[in-house]
Amino acid sequence: MPRTLQSKLVAFVVGLIASAVLLLGVLFYQQLRGQLLEGIENEIRSAATAYSLAIGEWMAPKVQLLKAIKPVIGTSEAKSVFVLAKAAGGFDTVYAGYPDKRALFSESQNLPADWDPTSRPWYKEAELAGEAQIVITKPYADAGTKKLVISISSLVKDGGGTVGVAAADLFIDRIVSEVLALKLAGNGFGFLLHKDGTVLAHPLKEAVMKPVTEQVPELSSDRIGRAASEGKMFAVQRNDGDRLLFLAPIKGTDWLLGISLEKNVLLAPLNRLLMTMLLVLVAVGGMAALIAGGVVRR
Repeated sequence: MPRTLQSKLVAFVVGLIASAVLLLGVLFYQQLRGQLLEGIENEIRSAATAYSLAIGEWMAPKVQLLKAIKPVIGTSEAKSVFVLAKAAGGFDTVYAGYPDKRALFSESQNLPADWDPTSRPWYKEAELAGEAQIVITKPYADAGTKKLVISISSLVKDGGGTVGVAAADLFIDRIVSEVLALKLAGNGFGFLLHKDGTVLAHPLKEAVMKPVTEQVPELSSDRIGRAASEGKMFAVQRNDGDRLLFLAPIKGTDWLLGISLEKNVLLAPLNRLLMTMLLVLVAVGGMAALIAGGVVRR
């Protein structure tokens, strides 16, 4: 057989075998990659859902306790009930504001003489929400402790007239600590977001109480809302590498529990598998060349 034809046949056979091995390898890699990502998504969905439910359940009895004190804020027993509610609910302060600008607290407060409860966000938001609603304000840093605190409030009416607004302050440092303590694969970490994109808890202290877009420009308010409603893992680009995120709404609040995973770390086993497959392809190609060459020369 002419040497040129022999070479072409060898090349054809080697190419055919290599193409088949490559195709099978690509299909195998894609299948494994899909299964790995699906498994990761299911795992973080379960973790995020469990933690968000736990936070919601922690909040629920505190909301119920605030509802329970509403009927007494206009009575002479209000102060003593506030003291009991503070202890029972683990609140920092329980209080009420009244339309005539008076305020009553579970303990003495060092407030300016012209302090007006009706101008405070917890009072205004409760008025707008109506008597049937419970308002949870956006967390803010306490001036004294620097811990994050929220105000829970609700409007109280009687016969169509406003009696006042019942409210309680609650530190959320316990929630923050638990979120930051999450241990996750892929250099993962947990974080807490307000629905407007404000970071409430994050391993980077400098990111707290700032827009999440400073860390992840893609996470606009619309993207956050879409991700929370879809309940799916999604990829975002960062200067230090792509990450996979998952956002879970926390029932009864305007917060979302976020989970962030480093994509390259998660896919590292697959990348090693890909390198192994390439080496196998080279080896198979070499063996095929030797075998095909021997067969053709006979």
